[in-house]
Amino acid sequence: MLSKSTPAVSLSVASSQSEGPPPSISTARSSLFYQSIASDIAPERTIAKRQHAHSSSISSLSGLSPPHKKQVSATLPDPNDLKDALQSGGGTDLDLARVLKRQLEPIDFFPIPTCDLLELVVGNAAFSIDTAVPFTGTIHLTHSRDDLVGVGAFKTCEVARLNLYPPRFVGLGSRANQEIVVKRPYDREPGPPYAQLSLTDESTKLFREANVLYWSKALLNTTYNYIHNCISEAADPPPFDIPQLRFVDAGLICAYAERPNAPKGPRAPKPGAVSMMYLAEELIMRDFTDDPDHTEFIKFIHNGTATPRLEPGEIGFETAKFLAFTQHVQYTTTGGQVYISDYQGSTTVLSDPQILTHPYVPTTWH
Repeated sequence: MLSKSTPAVSLSVASSQSEGPPPSISTARSSLFYQSIASDIAPERTIAKRQHAHSSSISSLSGLSPPHKKQVSATLPDPNDLKDALQSGGGTDLDLARVLKRQLEPIDFFPIPTCDLLELVVGNAAFSIDTAVPFTGTIHLTHSRDDLVGVGAFKTCEVARLNLYPPRFVGLGSRANQEIVVKRPYDREPGPPYAQLSLTDESTKLFREANVLYWSKALLNTTYNYIHNCISEAADPPPFDIPQLRFVDAGLICAYAERPNAPKGPRAPKPGAVSMMYLAEELIMRDFTDDPDHTEFIKFIHNGTATPRLEPGEIGFETAKFLAFTQHVQYTTTGGQVYISDYQGSTTVLSDPQILTHPYVPTTWH
């Protein structure tokens, strides 16, 4: 799952100045106006001088200035490179088959918040789309194998573009046409092309994924609160840098039956009803490294052990050690009841966690 701006502001006054006086004022009327003012101030001046004064006044009023020389690079492309580019550009045709696969789906987006663990304990123990504030919008995607960025043991990951109306202030959907990853569970038995589950099974599994992420965000947030509290009470700051990590910004997406590939037939959802669900996540950018063998997605700690999977000297080893420490904090501060497992992602953004609970906790996390 890969790839977890503020526009420049220009003043309208500046743009109007660069274009000269407003078009609604005619040149003749403007000339008479300034000639009248000039005759009142200096009647002894000649008409020619008034005209000269008029010309300079207009220039001063409009804010015109001599054009600046444009900085142009004198570097020209290599003739052979130019030839190759011409051949490549001129011989390119529209990939109509790919264009026709593009689909626009109307959706509701339910963001997964980052809460304090205490909030979950006092009443918000599970993520819920009934209490979450939905954002209406659309997603563009193809459902093509060409756009798959990954296939895990249980889910496919596809690149899509998200638009929300109105956009959110921050996070997913805060930018127009934002590139995201949408995940869907699939039936593992047939293999490719990855047969999808029924809407009931699909929505059940994706809700569980969202709920695990909801709890993982809270547990990691509580871990950092514990760290900051210890630092504030210590006499000296720690002699090392503390990694700054977070879980991906994510949310559940409900797509509606108006979409082009909505199921058909007597059991198909009625128009306007939910016909598909996705787990939407931000793209996790590649860690900066000069190592060509470095993969973008790192498995720090497996869900079958509480020890780092990386060796000293490997990229991400220090992050893995820190994440092992977070497991100890979570286990200790919760009385041994729960901690996050299956840490993976980049050295700044994590994804796809698991929750491990004590056997006496009467529930099963998926």
